[in-house]
Amino acid sequence: MSQKIRRIYDQFRVSRALTLVAVCSGFAATQALAAPVVYQFSLTATSGSQFGVSAPATLTGTFTVDSSFLAQNDGNNYPGSNITGLYIIIGSQVYSAATAFDANVQGVSLQNHTIVGLAMNWSQTPALLQGPFMQAAVDGTWEAGSTVNQNGANILQGTAGSQAFTQLPAPSSVGPQGPQGPAGPAGATGPAGVAGATGPAGPQGATGPAGPQGPIGPVGPQGFGLVSGALLFLPPGAAPPASFTMIGTVKLNVILANGTTGNQTYTLFQKN
Repeated sequence: MSQKIRRIYDQFRVSRALTLVAVCSGFAATQALAAPVVYQFSLTATSGSQFGVSAPATLTGTFTVDSSFLAQNDGNNYPGSNITGLYIIIGSQVYSAATAFDANVQGVSLQNHTIVGLAMNWSQTPALLQGPFMQAAVDGTWEAGSTVNQNGANILQGTAGSQAFTQLPAPSSVGPQGPQGPAGPAGATGPAGVAGATGPAGPQGATGPAGPQGPIGPVGPQGFGLVSGALLFLPPGAAPPASFTMIGTVKLNVILANGTTGNQTYTLFQKN
């Protein structure tokens, strides 16, 4: 091969190699573009009772990191600013950037380009750890506090190694489920229903108690009485009413109630 042809061949080979390197470099740069990576983490409570949750219990939440962060070397002190969108519900308490007074993720631990530890110090009031708060360390220990000072044994917490991290598939556009909303207003009163059929007669009730004694009625009108000259028969010894005068005695043959007959003596009085 002549030197001229060899020079042309060598120039073509170098040019082709440079082109191939440029193409591969562009492909690698495209592959290395940063993208959000969603992690699910779990906290296993080994003791305590808070917010309606009692140990043993496992609580899960999510957060997001950039894929470029995961490309860093192993380490335990990466700043917590690499974490965004942390969200976890513990019973009735929601922990997120929206609910935290100071949403400070202190540190992140990487191993083999995956997250293995998370250190948090979240406080929702200026009173610091009087809570609600959550703390987690890169060694896997964690605790979640209440809204008031109390016995430390009541605080939900986990021993070393009680944190776990799982990288999820690419995040969807749908966010995590929010807390239950308040009850809606009462609906309007519906129309009256149709009249029901007449029910059967009920059993007769018991006799009620006697009513109280009524008041004495008014005096009735004067009766006609006996006219003057009328005769009144009374047993012997009986006192006559006023305005009657005794005129003698009389014997009468009387049929008694038992059907027998006999003579009866009566004193005879006459109306004046």
